[in-house]
Amino acid sequence: MRIRPAHSDELPRLQDIERAAGHCFRDIGMPEIADDEPPALEVLARHLRAGLAWVAVDPSAAIDVAAVAPSPAVDLAAVDSSAVDVAAVDSSAVDSSAPAPAAVDPSAPAPAAVDPSAPAPAAVAPSALDPSTADVPVAYLIADRVDGNLHVEQVSVHPGYARRGIGRSLLDHLADRAAADAVPALTLTTFRDVPWNAPYYARCGFAVLGDEAVGPELRAVREEEAALGLNRWPRVCMWRPVRCRASPGAPSSATPLSATPAAVRHDRGPVGQE
Repeated sequence: MRIRPAHSDELPRLQDIERAAGHCFRDIGMPEIADDEPPALEVLARHLRAGLAWVAVDPSAAIDVAAVAPSPAVDLAAVDSSAVDVAAVDSSAVDSSAPAPAAVDPSAPAPAAVDPSAPAPAAVAPSALDPSTADVPVAYLIADRVDGNLHVEQVSVHPGYARRGIGRSLLDHLADRAAADAVPALTLTTFRDVPWNAPYYARCGFAVLGDEAVGPELRAVREEEAALGLNRWPRVCMWRPVRCRASPGAPSSATPLSATPAAVRHDRGPVGQE
């Protein structure tokens, strides 16, 4: 498994991962969350342009059928069987008096045998033919800058790759980015009681933020979530401190992309713990 920046042509694939990851919410009585649409392509593109979109890729991952456009179905009912008039085919059109094809001359020399000592033709690289060896994303994380911290806007793992530590690896990757940029913490908002949300993030080093510690931009995120009806289920803000690698005297925070995030979505969390 490898983590790298997302590519622009992979954004529809990230939407497919998000849809698949949301299915498990239906099993715990939250169908509204399961049916929630993934981030729009323009939202994903905004994170990509900001350098805050990453994917986990598996070189051996099979391409999800849902991510591949199916071939157009043939409407059998629309096929006019009368287009071919079987009765109109004249069997006498075949000239039975036509000479038979010439027989093969048994005295003709046999074709030259293949020289076993000749070098075999060059093999074609499997990745050139087999999509199962492609560099396919199986999980993704997008982030924003909120109150000078790196905010986890969304992190999702395809259910087929759950419980492999991929979500944790993506979060650690973001923490490394924060450390390199002298950003003091990671933040996120999530469902308090969903097992793969707040309890999972607690195991990944996050702690619940008290209301008095919530900054103005993160508070704006929560207010918009409430306006979208997400407070129907208890939600919390969480943070994870980052040990910065910056030299003494370096700035301790980063400039936010905007005073209020352009597109607020709830965080479902990775599917499957660890």
